[in-house]
Amino acid sequence: NKDSLYTPSMDFTGYSHMYVTYDVWFYGFYWSTPGDYEVAALAASIDGGKTWTQVAAVACLEGYTKWYTVTYDLSAYANQPNVKLAFTYDDLGNQTSGEAVDNIKVYVPDLYDVGVTSDYMLYLCKTGNSYTVDGILHNFGADTITSFRLNYSVNGGPTVSDNIASVSINPLTDYIFSHSTL
Repeated sequence: NKDSLYTPSMDFTGYSHMYVTYDVWFYGFYWSTPGDYEVAALAASIDGGKTWTQVAAVACLEGYTKWYTVTYDLSAYANQPNVKLAFTYDDLGNQTSGEAVDNIKVYVPDLYDVGVTSDYMLYLCKTGNSYTVDGILHNFGADTITSFRLNYSVNGGPTVSDNIASVSINPLTDYIFSHSTL
């Protein structure tokens, strides 16, 4: 009922930012509150596995039995020469679903990396009408985004730009955007 998958030791010396991303299948079954029936987490060690600290609990998607991708910031372990990760699971003695992980990638993120993860645009729009260009941006980078240029074009036409300033989009967080020009 207590399982862990351990990485080999990794040398983070010389890096100020580190991320890990992986695919996970974790049902997260619970009776009354998340975590009361089975739990999954990511843990890290800076001493080669002698002691461990929980980086993050894997979100319970109770009711959803599908794979999803998670990304966690490991920058708290930067400049450490002997880092190990543990993907942990405990069914708390309940004989539940388990956890599966795949496609584990530990990497140095770009400082600035932002992208549109979804938009609220209609798939088809009527010619001659105006529509708001809006959606969700995600900061995939290691630094906080304080301004950006948002561009769009219609059917390969001219680029319409909007400078978005005075924002604060922390790493690994979302921002709801709306272009100023319909």
